[in-house]
Amino acid sequence: MSRTPRSAGFSLIEILVVIAIIGLLLALVVASVGRQTEAGRITDCRARLEQFALLCESFKDRTGDYPPCRLAALGVKDGNPVNEGIEAAVAALRASSYGGRRPEERWLGNGDDDSTRSWKAADGSGALLELVDPWDGPVAYIAARDYDESFTFRAGAGTAAEDVALRAAINPLTGAPWHSDSFQLRSAGPDGVFGTDDDVANHEIRSGGD
Repeated sequence: MSRTPRSAGFSLIEILVVIAIIGLLLALVVASVGRQTEAGRITDCRARLEQFALLCESFKDRTGDYPPCRLAALGVKDGNPVNEGIEAAVAALRASSYGGRRPEERWLGNGDDDSTRSWKAADGSGALLELVDPWDGPVAYIAARDYDESFTFRAGAGTAAEDVALRAAINPLTGAPWHSDSFQLRSAGPDGVFGTDDDVANHEIRSGGD
């Protein structure tokens, strides 16, 4: 009795199985690349905070104090309060009267699109820029002398942007603010929301974003 020879090609089921396996492998690769990319951004964010902290220390060495976190300290009366802390610090470091090192221009942005006529940067601009993180959000800066005050920072972008009030983070072990004699720097991290566990700061972030 003769048998009908089987076709040498693939059946539909076998093709579908191969496609499913390829799809799964691609999904795993994309997820892995995404994690590596996010990890790289977090590393980049820490580097930005560390460099800015060094600039603030250099500013203190030259002037006797850390950069202010109120624009009024620089004679600016026509700025808005959004992102004021980091704007004042960046403005102090970019002022035409300051001769020290300045922040990396590629790390600066203007999330609230404000400027002033009462202050000028070394390049002649009156734009009130912020240090931004790799997710294009403003980094919060609060100097120790103003730890008892609240500051407004804009988190998120576009229609999802929201102005939030921030105060100095407290060390729960001591009950005092972190870096009680200098300053605090804080990024909202990948989720763009201040006060969550993925925040990046120059102090310890505990569960709950503190």
